[in-house]
Amino acid sequence: MLHADPLGSTALTTNGSGTTLDDHGYYAYGKDRRGSELHTTQRFTGQQGDATGLLYYGARYYDPQLGQFISPDTLVPDATNLFDYNRYMYARGNPMKYNDPTGHCSSNKDGSPAQSDAECWKTVGIITLSWDQDPTYWNGIYGNQDDFLKNYAQSNDYSQAYMLKTLSTYVGSDSFKTAMGLPTGNYTPNPVVNPKVRPFGAIVVDDGIECSHGVTECGKALDDASTALSITAKGCLMVGAAPCAAAAGGFSTIVSVAGTGLTVYNDIHQKASTKTIVVDATVNLVTTGVGWKWGTGYKGTVGVISSVVQWVWDH
Repeated sequence: MLHADPLGSTALTTNGSGTTLDDHGYYAYGKDRRGSELHTTQRFTGQQGDATGLLYYGARYYDPQLGQFISPDTLVPDATNLFDYNRYMYARGNPMKYNDPTGHCSSNKDGSPAQSDAECWKTVGIITLSWDQDPTYWNGIYGNQDDFLKNYAQSNDYSQAYMLKTLSTYVGSDSFKTAMGLPTGNYTPNPVVNPKVRPFGAIVVDDGIECSHGVTECGKALDDASTALSITAKGCLMVGAAPCAAAAGGFSTIVSVAGTGLTVYNDIHQKASTKTIVVDATVNLVTTGVGWKWGTGYKGTVGVISSVVQWVWDH
């Protein structure tokens, strides 16, 4: 019979009559301190030993003579804990308090997850939280949560990869979708319908009709006129007709100023917020000012751009 110490190490072997066959002791990191043959391969913290003297911890091998794993951990359990960046260290350098049954996560002497290693246990924690949401699914696999925590979460046979796969399978199941109120089965989203694009001419016509209802409705129509005049001024500059460009550019500025005043008037009349009034006025004044001051730049391109920006903003 095997008898364990508080860390789960095989400390005593007896025969059927209770006679002691070996009384074994270990140093802190698992090196033999006393005793002879244990009559079992389950040694320090109950892990399997082999002929090389190494112990198998599920994810990797541990050398009790060196007091560290012989390969690095595949993860950093807790990025906020300095000890976890030594990926060969055993039980965070505190083997009297923790053990490491999976080769990944430290646990307390009683087998419960170490609070200081909570990040490493987060997958198990997510599973137990989802258990409360969907007990039928999880009970159907593991029986109950206590059995899961005792026989699976802390077992060497079920690694972190197994837990992640288990959680991933659940998230992809109809049971998860039902618990979350999501549609089950094959879900076909509604096709995306692009909004109908109206030609520029149709917009101008609508603006003209709107203006016919009253002067205060002419803001967009004035933007149309200002933009058309800016384009005309650019055309004149491109063919070298300076007088034509000056006239078209001047009228564009006058119409733009009128549109700015009408926009601010309508904002005030409709009791818009102060922020809306200030923003509308600023955009209109800046675009009008740019068109007036630098509208002939790059053969009228600056004037066209300023008019288009004002047109887009107001529309």
